[in-house]
Amino acid sequence: MLMDYREQKALLRKYWAAESTVEEERELKAFFRTAPRDMDPELKAAAPLFRLLDLEAEKKCPRRQGGGPLVPGEGLRIGRLGRYWEYAAVAAVVIGSLWIALSGSLTRPAAVSRVEVIQDPREAWQTTRAALEQIAANLNKGKQQMGKLSVFHQAQQAVTGSR
Repeated sequence: MLMDYREQKALLRKYWAAESTVEEERELKAFFRTAPRDMDPELKAAAPLFRLLDLEAEKKCPRRQGGGPLVPGEGLRIGRLGRYWEYAAVAAVVIGSLWIALSGSLTRPAAVSRVEVIQDPREAWQTTRAALEQIAANLNKGKQQMGKLSVFHQAQQAVTGSR
């Protein structure tokens, strides 16, 4: 028998819309911690998320060997050889940046085959029409691909049982 979960559904809708307060989110987490198995399907779909949030909240921060929490700046000690790798990485970035800047590849114009002003109106119309036909053909290809995605999405919904 399904119980009436109006308040929890309303809180969940506010949560999905990012309109819930911290206190309301705590209520939702507490509800899902003790939620029965025969809850409403709308709530049942959100239960794994809140269980995961609880599991993540239980994880402890790593501690250093002395037992206290890690302090910013403390961590792995980089040996003498590790410092040289840091310097080598910085040098590689600087040399690469200089190479690109000095080669002029960033200042070259984009690949334009030719720019031409067409004086004849009939030729301009034909060129424009050819360009628009090419655009339309590519749009039609995209429309066909979106149709395939729609079929895939419907199949996925049928398999998961959500509609």
